[in-house]
Amino acid sequence: MKRVATIALLVVVAVSGCGKSKSSSSADKSSAATTTTAGPKLAKADFIAKADPICARVTSETNAVPEPKSATELEPALKKIVAIVEPGLAELRALNAEPADLAVFKEHFLDPNQAQLDAAKKLLADLPSANGDEAKIEALAEKWQNETSDLDDATEGHDAALKAYGFVGCAKTNE
Repeated sequence: MKRVATIALLVVVAVSGCGKSKSSSSADKSSAATTTTAGPKLAKADFIAKADPICARVTSETNAVPEPKSATELEPALKKIVAIVEPGLAELRALNAEPADLAVFKEHFLDPNQAQLDAAKKLLADLPSANGDEAKIEALAEKWQNETSDLDDATEGHDAALKAYGFVGCAKTNE
């Protein structure tokens, strides 16, 4: 049971954290670069002032999701996390930042988090094949953990880059 809780916690933390990856697919990168707000670009300070509260809110909401106590509790917890993170990323993408600011944010925040979100969605899609069998759910979670370990390894570097750029809430969402 302890092993299941540890894996479940890793899955939940990885999806709810920010700044998790050093790479993502080109489809992720093009969708993450899209902004939907027309009009003047936000100055760096304004962009940070708008992004940080969104990051802090998403972090707070994901941290409030109870840790799964068993493998069968993983799917509902992960669904809650995805339902919080996905619209948060959409809000952040909608901010109309200057290209240089967006490039930094995209590299160290949007792309890594989109990669984690995509991986979590893939895990959610695979979980029904386990038919509620805790051993099979645990195996799927372990496979997911192995497949996303490089994403997790880059976390500290992304957080440091975001902090150095001036972000606060978006640079410490892994806490």
